[in-house]
Amino acid sequence: MSVAKVNVKQETFWWAGILIPLALGAVFYMLLNSEQFLTRLVFGLYGPEKATIFGREIISESLFVVFARYTSDFLLAFSLVFALSYWLRGTLKSFGQGMLIAVVFEIVMEIWRFSTAAGGAFRIGHVIALALGNALAAILILLHEKALY
Repeated sequence: MSVAKVNVKQETFWWAGILIPLALGAVFYMLLNSEQFLTRLVFGLYGPEKATIFGREIISESLFVVFARYTSDFLLAFSLVFALSYWLRGTLKSFGQGMLIAVVFEIVMEIWRFSTAAGGAFRIGHVIALALGNALAAILILLHEKALY
C-alpha cells in the first residue's frame, strides 16, 4: 500500500484560504452581534473621546460601520468559495460547479434574510460584499492554479 505525497505548500494555500477568512469573518460577526469585550472596545473608538491621530479620527464612524457590517459577509463568501473549490478541485469545470454552488447557496441565504423569518435584514451591500468575496477568491484560486501548471 503506497501513500500519496502531500504537497505542503499547496495544502497550506487551500487551508489558509478557508480557515483564516472564516476566523476573521466570525470575529467581525461577533463585533456586531454581541456585547463582548471586543465589541465594547471597538465601538468605544466612537464614544465621547474618539481615538485620533494628529487631531483627526482614525476612521470615520460611517466608514467603520460599513466595514464592520459587510466584511463578515465578504470573508465568509471568500471562505465558502475556497472550501468548495478545494473539495471540487481538479478541472476548470469542477471549479465552475463549485462557484455555482456557492452562488446558489448565497442567493438562498439572501432570500431567507429578506423573508420575515430573518427580520428583513436584507441590504444590497450584503449582495455586493458576497459578489466581491466570490470574485476575489476566484481570482486568487485561478492565479494560484495557473502558477502550478
